[in-house]
Amino acid sequence: MAIIANPTYDEVFKYLMADERVSRVIIGCLLDKKIKRVKQRNNDVLRAGYSDLHLLRLDFNAEVVQESGETVEVCIELQRAQEADEVMRFRKYLATQYADETNKDEAGKPLHIVTIYLLGHTISTEHKEAVLRINHVVRKNDGMEISTKSSIDFISALTNDMIVVQIPYVKAKHDTLLDKILSVFKEAPRRTSAKTFDYHDNPDEQDVEMVNLLRVLEKAAADPKLIRLMDMEDELEHFVKAKEEEAEEARKQIAAAKEKITEAGERIAKADEMIAQANKKSARADEMIAKADEKSARADEKFAKADEMIAKAEKMIASARAIEAEHEKMIAEMAQLKALMKKHGFGE
Repeated sequence: MAIIANPTYDEVFKYLMADERVSRVIIGCLLDKKIKRVKQRNNDVLRAGYSDLHLLRLDFNAEVVQESGETVEVCIELQRAQEADEVMRFRKYLATQYADETNKDEAGKPLHIVTIYLLGHTISTEHKEAVLRINHVVRKNDGMEISTKSSIDFISALTNDMIVVQIPYVKAKHDTLLDKILSVFKEAPRRTSAKTFDYHDNPDEQDVEMVNLLRVLEKAAADPKLIRLMDMEDELEHFVKAKEEEAEEARKQIAAAKEKITEAGERIAKADEMIAQANKKSARADEMIAKADEKSARADEKFAKADEMIAKAEKMIASARAIEAEHEKMIAEMAQLKALMKKHGFGE
Protein backbone atom coordinates (compact mmCIF):
# COMPACT_ATOMS: atom_id res chain seq x y z
CA MET A 1 0.00 0.00 0.00
CA ALA A 2 1.30 3.47 -0.91
CA ILE A 3 0.10 6.92 0.12
CA ILE A 4 0.13 8.97 -3.06
CA ALA A 5 -0.95 12.44 -4.11
CA ASN A 6 -4.35 12.77 -5.76
CA PRO A 7 -3.67 13.10 -9.53
CA THR A 8 -7.11 14.67 -10.14
CA TYR A 9 -5.53 17.89 -8.87
CA ASP A 10 -4.13 19.90 -11.76
CA GLU A 11 -0.89 20.65 -9.92
CA VAL A 12 -0.32 16.97 -9.11
CA PHE A 13 -0.98 15.89 -12.67
CA LYS A 14 1.42 18.53 -13.98
CA TYR A 15 4.01 17.35 -11.43
CA LEU A 16 3.51 13.76 -12.58
CA MET A 17 3.77 14.53 -16.29
CA ALA A 18 6.83 16.73 -15.73
CA ASP A 19 8.73 13.50 -15.03
CA GLU A 20 10.05 12.60 -18.50
CA ARG A 21 10.07 8.87 -17.80
CA VAL A 22 6.48 8.88 -16.56
CA SER A 23 5.17 11.05 -19.42
CA ARG A 24 7.00 8.89 -21.96
CA VAL A 25 5.38 5.73 -20.53
CA ILE A 26 1.87 7.22 -20.26
CA ILE A 27 1.93 8.70 -23.76
CA GLY A 28 3.47 5.52 -25.19
CA CYS A 29 0.75 3.35 -23.60
CA LEU A 30 -2.00 5.65 -24.86
CA LEU A 31 -0.57 5.71 -28.39
CA ASP A 32 0.22 2.00 -28.13
CA LYS A 33 3.64 2.79 -29.55
CA LYS A 34 7.20 2.97 -28.29
CA ILE A 35 8.30 6.51 -27.45
CA LYS A 36 11.99 7.18 -27.81
CA ARG A 37 11.95 10.68 -26.35
CA VAL A 38 9.35 13.18 -25.12
CA LYS A 39 9.70 16.88 -24.41
CA GLN A 40 7.09 18.95 -22.63
CA ARG A 41 6.39 22.30 -24.28
CA ASN A 42 3.91 23.97 -21.92
CA ASN A 43 1.38 23.33 -19.18
CA ASP A 44 -1.73 25.45 -18.93
CA VAL A 45 -4.63 25.31 -16.51
CA LEU A 46 -7.57 26.88 -18.26
CA ARG A 47 -10.70 27.97 -16.47
CA ALA A 48 -13.54 29.53 -18.42
CA GLY A 49 -15.26 32.25 -16.43
CA TYR A 50 -17.16 31.35 -13.29
CA SER A 51 -17.52 27.65 -13.90
CA ASP A 52 -16.32 24.52 -12.15
CA LEU A 53 -15.10 23.32 -15.52
CA HIS A 54 -11.32 22.82 -15.32
CA LEU A 55 -9.29 22.14 -18.41
CA LEU A 56 -5.65 21.18 -18.12
CA ARG A 57 -3.63 21.27 -21.33
CA LEU A 58 -0.15 19.83 -21.71
CA ASP A 59 1.73 19.95 -24.99
CA PHE A 60 4.59 17.59 -25.87
CA ASN A 61 6.85 16.82 -28.77
CA ALA A 62 7.38 13.07 -28.93
CA GLU A 63 9.66 10.91 -31.02
CA VAL A 64 7.55 7.88 -31.92
CA VAL A 65 9.16 4.66 -33.12
CA GLN A 66 7.21 3.25 -36.07
CA GLU A 67 6.85 -0.47 -36.88
CA SER A 68 9.47 -0.01 -39.56
CA GLY A 69 11.90 1.21 -36.92
CA GLU A 70 11.80 4.75 -38.26
CA THR A 71 11.44 7.55 -35.70
CA VAL A 72 8.81 10.19 -36.40
CA GLU A 73 8.34 13.36 -34.36
CA VAL A 74 4.72 14.22 -33.55
CA CYS A 75 2.95 16.93 -31.57
CA ILE A 76 0.98 15.59 -28.59
CA GLU A 77 -1.78 17.74 -27.15
CA LEU A 78 -3.05 16.27 -23.90
CA GLN A 79 -6.14 17.85 -22.39
CA ARG A 80 -7.88 16.82 -19.23
CA ALA A 81 -11.35 17.83 -18.03
CA GLN A 82 -13.49 16.82 -15.07
CA GLU A 83 -16.83 18.03 -16.41
CA ALA A 84 -18.73 17.77 -19.69
CA ASP A 85 -19.58 20.50 -22.23
CA GLU A 86 -15.99 21.26 -23.20
CA VAL A 87 -16.12 20.30 -26.89
CA MET A 88 -15.99 23.85 -28.27
CA ARG A 89 -12.98 24.66 -26.10
CA PHE A 90 -11.22 21.49 -27.23
CA ARG A 91 -11.83 22.57 -30.83
CA LYS A 92 -10.45 26.03 -30.08
CA TYR A 93 -7.25 24.66 -28.51
CA LEU A 94 -6.77 22.20 -31.35
CA ALA A 95 -7.05 25.10 -33.81
CA THR A 96 -4.22 26.88 -32.00
CA GLN A 97 -2.01 23.83 -32.55
CA TYR A 98 -2.66 23.88 -36.30
CA ALA A 99 -1.94 27.63 -36.34
CA ASP A 100 1.25 27.34 -34.26
CA GLU A 101 4.20 28.03 -36.57
CA THR A 102 6.57 26.23 -34.17
CA ASN A 103 4.87 22.87 -34.70
CA LYS A 104 7.33 21.65 -37.31
CA ASP A 105 10.37 19.43 -37.42
CA GLU A 106 13.97 20.40 -38.15
CA ALA A 107 13.31 20.13 -41.88
CA GLY A 108 10.44 22.62 -41.56
CA LYS A 109 7.64 20.08 -42.17
CA PRO A 110 4.48 20.51 -40.04
CA LEU A 111 4.30 17.94 -37.25
CA HIS A 112 1.45 15.45 -37.21
CA ILE A 113 -0.87 16.21 -34.27
CA VAL A 114 -2.24 13.62 -31.85
CA THR A 115 -4.83 14.81 -29.34
CA ILE A 116 -5.37 12.95 -26.08
CA TYR A 117 -8.46 13.71 -24.00
CA LEU A 118 -8.36 12.42 -20.44
CA LEU A 119 -11.95 12.77 -19.24
CA GLY A 120 -13.42 12.42 -15.78
CA HIS A 121 -16.78 11.73 -17.40
CA THR A 122 -18.12 9.55 -20.22
CA ILE A 123 -19.01 10.56 -23.77
CA SER A 124 -20.87 7.39 -24.75
CA THR A 125 -23.12 4.89 -23.02
CA GLU A 126 -22.94 2.63 -26.06
CA HIS A 127 -19.16 2.22 -26.17
CA LYS A 128 -18.14 1.57 -22.59
CA GLU A 129 -14.46 1.35 -23.32
CA ALA A 130 -11.92 3.19 -21.21
CA VAL A 131 -9.78 4.06 -24.23
CA LEU A 132 -11.04 4.97 -27.69
CA ARG A 133 -8.51 5.47 -30.48
CA ILE A 134 -9.61 7.35 -33.58
CA ASN A 135 -7.30 7.07 -36.58
CA HIS A 136 -8.51 8.49 -39.88
CA VAL A 137 -8.36 6.13 -42.83
CA VAL A 138 -7.28 7.08 -46.36
CA ARG A 139 -9.13 5.34 -49.19
CA LYS A 140 -8.84 5.44 -52.94
CA ASN A 141 -11.80 6.15 -55.18
CA ASP A 142 -12.57 2.42 -55.48
CA GLY A 143 -12.82 2.16 -51.68
CA MET A 144 -9.50 0.38 -51.23
CA GLU A 145 -7.65 1.53 -48.12
CA ILE A 146 -4.18 3.01 -48.48
CA SER A 147 -1.83 1.37 -46.03
CA THR A 148 -0.75 4.53 -44.25
CA LYS A 149 -1.43 8.23 -44.36
CA SER A 150 1.74 9.20 -42.49
CA SER A 151 3.75 8.78 -45.68
CA ILE A 152 1.69 11.52 -47.36
CA ASP A 153 2.90 14.77 -45.84
CA PHE A 154 -0.08 16.80 -47.04
CA ILE A 155 -2.60 14.50 -45.33
CA SER A 156 -0.50 14.08 -42.20
CA ALA A 157 -0.20 17.84 -41.76
CA LEU A 158 -3.93 18.49 -42.13
CA THR A 159 -5.40 15.64 -40.06
CA ASN A 160 -4.93 14.49 -36.50
CA ASP A 161 -5.34 11.25 -34.59
CA MET A 162 -7.35 11.27 -31.38
CA ILE A 163 -7.37 9.24 -28.19
CA VAL A 164 -10.24 9.55 -25.71
CA VAL A 165 -9.89 8.16 -22.18
CA GLN A 166 -13.14 7.70 -20.23
CA ILE A 167 -11.93 7.29 -16.64
CA PRO A 168 -15.31 5.99 -15.29
CA TYR A 169 -15.01 2.99 -17.67
CA VAL A 170 -11.56 1.92 -16.45
CA LYS A 171 -11.74 -1.80 -15.55
CA ALA A 172 -11.19 -3.14 -12.07
CA LYS A 173 -9.06 -5.91 -13.56
CA HIS A 174 -5.64 -4.64 -14.64
CA ASP A 175 -4.48 -6.68 -17.63
CA THR A 176 -2.06 -4.17 -19.12
CA LEU A 177 0.29 -1.44 -17.97
CA LEU A 178 -2.19 1.13 -19.32
CA ASP A 179 -4.95 -0.43 -17.18
CA LYS A 180 -2.72 -0.09 -14.12
CA ILE A 181 -1.84 3.53 -14.88
CA LEU A 182 -5.48 4.49 -15.43
CA SER A 183 -6.52 2.69 -12.24
CA VAL A 184 -4.65 5.38 -10.27
CA PHE A 185 -7.04 7.98 -11.72
CA LYS A 186 -10.03 5.68 -11.32
CA GLU A 187 -9.36 5.08 -7.60
CA ALA A 188 -8.49 8.69 -6.84
CA PRO A 189 -11.14 10.47 -4.73
CA ARG A 190 -12.87 13.50 -6.15
CA ARG A 191 -10.83 16.66 -5.96
CA THR A 192 -11.29 18.72 -2.73
CA SER A 193 -12.27 15.58 -0.76
CA ALA A 194 -8.71 14.28 -0.29
CA LYS A 195 -5.29 15.48 -1.40
CA THR A 196 -3.71 12.07 -0.80
CA PHE A 197 -5.08 8.55 -0.66
CA ASP A 198 -4.00 4.93 -0.13
CA TYR A 199 -3.35 3.10 -3.38
CA HIS A 200 -3.84 -0.58 -2.49
CA ASP A 201 -2.74 -2.30 -5.70
CA ASN A 202 0.98 -2.61 -5.05
CA PRO A 203 2.91 -3.48 -8.23
CA ASP A 204 5.66 -6.07 -8.40
CA GLU A 205 9.21 -4.77 -8.31
CA GLN A 206 9.59 -6.07 -11.86
CA ASP A 207 6.86 -3.68 -12.94
CA VAL A 208 9.40 -0.86 -12.93
CA GLU A 209 7.36 1.68 -14.88
CA MET A 210 4.40 1.44 -12.50
CA VAL A 211 6.72 1.48 -9.48
CA ASN A 212 8.34 4.67 -10.80
CA LEU A 213 4.98 6.33 -11.39
CA LEU A 214 3.84 5.58 -7.84
CA ARG A 215 7.13 6.83 -6.42
CA VAL A 216 6.64 10.14 -8.19
CA LEU A 217 3.15 10.41 -6.68
CA GLU A 218 4.48 9.39 -3.25
CA LYS A 219 7.06 12.12 -3.53
CA ALA A 220 4.34 14.57 -4.51
CA ALA A 221 2.29 13.57 -1.44
CA ALA A 222 5.23 14.53 0.79
CA ASP A 223 6.00 17.83 -0.96
CA PRO A 224 4.83 20.77 1.25
CA LYS A 225 4.95 23.18 -1.68
CA LEU A 226 2.69 20.93 -3.74
CA ILE A 227 0.29 20.50 -0.81
CA ARG A 228 0.03 24.31 -0.57
CA LEU A 229 -0.66 24.49 -4.29
CA MET A 230 -3.44 21.91 -3.85
CA ASP A 231 -4.85 24.01 -0.99
CA MET A 232 -4.83 27.02 -3.30
CA GLU A 233 -6.54 24.93 -5.97
CA ASP A 234 -9.25 23.97 -3.46
CA GLU A 235 -9.70 27.59 -2.41
CA LEU A 236 -9.93 28.66 -6.03
CA GLU A 237 -12.52 25.98 -6.77
CA HIS A 238 -14.61 27.03 -3.75
CA PHE A 239 -14.32 30.64 -4.89
CA VAL A 240 -15.30 29.74 -8.44
CA LYS A 241 -18.28 27.68 -7.24
CA ALA A 242 -19.42 30.52 -4.97
CA LYS A 243 -19.17 32.95 -7.88
CA GLU A 244 -20.99 30.49 -10.11
CA GLU A 245 -23.81 30.28 -7.55
CA GLU A 246 -23.92 34.08 -7.40
CA ALA A 247 -23.96 34.24 -11.18
CA GLU A 248 -26.72 31.61 -11.33
CA GLU A 249 -28.78 33.57 -8.80
CA ALA A 250 -28.19 36.73 -10.82
CA ARG A 251 -29.27 34.88 -13.98
CA LYS A 252 -32.47 33.77 -12.21
CA GLN A 253 -33.17 37.31 -11.03
CA ILE A 254 -32.53 38.66 -14.52
CA ALA A 255 -34.81 35.99 -15.99
CA ALA A 256 -37.53 36.88 -13.46
CA ALA A 257 -37.09 40.59 -14.23
CA LYS A 258 -37.29 39.88 -17.96
CA GLU A 259 -40.46 37.85 -17.37
CA LYS A 260 -41.99 40.75 -15.43
CA ILE A 261 -40.93 43.16 -18.15
CA THR A 262 -42.53 40.87 -20.73
CA GLU A 263 -45.74 40.69 -18.68
CA ALA A 264 -45.72 44.48 -18.25
CA GLY A 265 -45.13 44.83 -21.98
CA GLU A 266 -48.12 42.56 -22.68
CA ARG A 267 -50.28 44.60 -20.30
CA ILE A 268 -49.09 47.83 -21.95
CA ALA A 269 -49.84 46.35 -25.36
CA LYS A 270 -53.36 45.42 -24.21
CA ALA A 271 -53.82 48.90 -22.73
CA ASP A 272 -52.61 50.44 -26.00
CA GLU A 273 -55.08 48.24 -27.87
CA MET A 274 -57.92 49.35 -25.58
CA ILE A 275 -56.85 53.00 -25.98
CA ALA A 276 -56.76 52.53 -29.75
CA GLN A 277 -60.26 51.03 -29.67
CA ALA A 278 -61.45 53.87 -27.40
CA ASN A 279 -59.87 56.41 -29.74
CA LYS A 280 -61.59 54.71 -32.64
CA LYS A 281 -64.95 54.90 -30.84
CA SER A 282 -64.22 58.50 -29.86
CA ALA A 283 -63.46 59.31 -33.49
CA ARG A 284 -66.76 57.72 -34.51
CA ALA A 285 -68.56 59.70 -31.80
CA ASP A 286 -66.85 62.89 -32.95
CA GLU A 287 -67.93 62.09 -36.50
CA MET A 288 -71.53 61.52 -35.35
CA ILE A 289 -71.46 64.74 -33.32
CA ALA A 290 -70.09 66.59 -36.33
CA LYS A 291 -72.91 65.19 -38.48
CA ALA A 292 -75.44 66.10 -35.77
CA ASP A 293 -73.98 69.60 -35.56
CA GLU A 294 -74.27 69.86 -39.35
CA LYS A 295 -77.89 68.73 -39.19
CA SER A 296 -78.51 71.14 -36.31
CA ALA A 297 -76.94 73.95 -38.34
CA ARG A 298 -79.19 73.08 -41.29
CA ALA A 299 -82.21 72.99 -39.00
CA ASP A 300 -81.25 76.34 -37.51
CA GLU A 301 -80.93 77.70 -41.02
CA LYS A 302 -84.39 76.35 -41.87
CA PHE A 303 -85.79 77.74 -38.61
CA ALA A 304 -84.25 81.12 -39.45
CA LYS A 305 -85.83 81.04 -42.90
CA ALA A 306 -89.15 80.00 -41.37
CA ASP A 307 -88.95 82.81 -38.84
CA GLU A 308 -88.21 85.19 -41.71
CA MET A 309 -91.18 83.87 -43.64
CA ILE A 310 -93.40 84.11 -40.55
CA ALA A 311 -92.24 87.67 -40.00
CA LYS A 312 -93.05 88.48 -43.63
CA ALA A 313 -96.39 86.74 -43.30
CA GLU A 314 -97.19 88.62 -40.08
CA LYS A 315 -96.17 91.84 -41.83
CA MET A 316 -98.43 91.00 -44.77
CA ILE A 317 -101.25 90.11 -42.37
CA ALA A 318 -100.75 93.37 -40.53
CA SER A 319 -100.75 95.25 -43.84
CA ALA A 320 -103.88 93.41 -44.95
CA ARG A 321 -105.59 94.19 -41.65
CA ALA A 322 -104.58 97.84 -42.05
CA ILE A 323 -106.01 97.87 -45.57
CA GLU A 324 -109.17 96.15 -44.32
CA ALA A 325 -109.52 98.70 -41.51
CA GLU A 326 -109.04 101.52 -44.01
CA HIS A 327 -111.63 99.88 -46.27
CA GLU A 328 -114.11 99.58 -43.44
CA LYS A 329 -113.41 103.21 -42.53
CA MET A 330 -114.06 104.26 -46.09
CA ILE A 331 -117.29 102.23 -46.13
CA ALA A 332 -118.36 103.88 -42.90
CA GLU A 333 -117.53 107.31 -44.26
CA MET A 334 -119.44 106.56 -47.45
CA ALA A 335 -122.42 105.40 -45.40
CA GLN A 336 -122.29 108.63 -43.42
CA LEU A 337 -121.98 110.60 -46.67
CA LYS A 338 -125.02 108.84 -48.17
CA ALA A 339 -127.00 109.47 -45.03
CA LEU A 340 -126.08 113.14 -45.09
CA MET A 341 -126.95 113.46 -48.80
CA LYS A 342 -130.24 111.82 -48.23
CA LYS A 343 -130.96 114.07 -45.42
CA HIS A 344 -130.46 117.10 -47.55
CA GLY A 345 -132.30 115.62 -50.47
CA PHE A 346 -129.45 114.87 -52.75
CA GLY A 347 -130.11 111.21 -53.03
CA GLU A 348 -133.72 111.44 -54.28
